[in-house]
Amino acid sequence: MDKNLTFLSARDEAAYQEFPELDRQECLKKIHMITKERKIVSGPQVVDELLKTLPGVSKFAWLLDSDQGQKVKDFFYQKVEELRELSNRKDSDCEQCPRK
Repeated sequence: MDKNLTFLSARDEAAYQEFPELDRQECLKKIHMITKERKIVSGPQVVDELLKTLPGVSKFAWLLDSDQGQKVKDFFYQKVEELRELSNRKDSDCEQCPRK
């Protein structure tokens, strides 16, 4: 993993103090990434941005640009979204939730 990546929770108030350009409600709806240049990228574009910044990926970029590569990126993003949605559920929303 790139040591230049830092992960912040969308629920962490410090994220909005450090990056006031972020909207809390939007961040809770979908993944966001802020580049070194402070450009905000969100949704499926985050996967593309991460692939550009991770070492070694450039060797396989031509594979990711194919139809199959796009399907893999879409699948990855959908799984991330499913996990994000599960983490946003309140305990009362999920009767079978293991956090109870």
